[in-house]
Amino acid sequence: MKVAVTNTRDEEGQIVMEAETAIKCIEDMQEQLSDLSPLSVISTELNEQRATVEKIYSAVLNMEGDITLLRAKLMDQMKKVPNSKQKAVLDNLSALWNPLLEEIKRKHANAERAFDLVNQLETSLKSLTMQVDENRLKLNEISRNKASFIEFLQIFNIYQIRRSDNDIANLIAMKQEVDKQELELSTLETLLHKLEVITTGPSLRKLGREVENATGDLRALLKDIKNILQKAQTSKDVQKQFSRTKEEAQILIDTARETAESLKENDGIPSITKEVLLKSKHHKIT
Repeated sequence: MKVAVTNTRDEEGQIVMEAETAIKCIEDMQEQLSDLSPLSVISTELNEQRATVEKIYSAVLNMEGDITLLRAKLMDQMKKVPNSKQKAVLDNLSALWNPLLEEIKRKHANAERAFDLVNQLETSLKSLTMQVDENRLKLNEISRNKASFIEFLQIFNIYQIRRSDNDIANLIAMKQEVDKQELELSTLETLLHKLEVITTGPSLRKLGREVENATGDLRALLKDIKNILQKAQTSKDVQKQFSRTKEEAQILIDTARETAESLKENDGIPSITKEVLLKSKHHKIT
């Protein structure tokens, strides 16, 4: 009988020791989690943080089965022989383990989510910045190329405006492309807001400024394209109007010339009128 009691006490002591060892391990891992800084949105730093979180996450999951078994043993022992020390150990184990398990799962999920969001945001931001830079160069080239953009030729004190239809077509195509890129801004902002839910800190604020700068550059580009396109289309309209006026004037001169030719031999026309009509025959709108 004494042997059975002794064995029971030894078993109780062993279980309590195992539980206390587990508690110490849980406290150590909780301390490691507490030491983690907010997730960075800089890829290299985030990768290091992910590795640390993954290490703790794996260790906690590996303990989960042992903790479940320990708690079951403690509860079973308490049913047989109620013991205040065992109860205190069990309560402490549960109080520490459940929050640790929840926190590491949350941090692990956040680290993986942040990694995915940062990759998406960096890729989209890089692509958008490159496209804006390329279109800005194209727009500057069109603006600098006066010969292909707009030139004035002075002919008889009249300015004839010539516009390259190719430039206008390029501007329209560029505007359509930038309009589509503007829609991508909402995607960038959405990704940024999702990251703000997960983490905070200097790196996130820096990334936010980069998104703001890209937004400003794109909208400034779109504004310039619209302004230059409007000027190009206005100039083209002026050119068309000038061409129509020129054609109408030429028709009048041609009509006058024909009239002068038909009346050249008509002595009934006053000399001054005949002189004016004959002179018009030698004029041509250019």
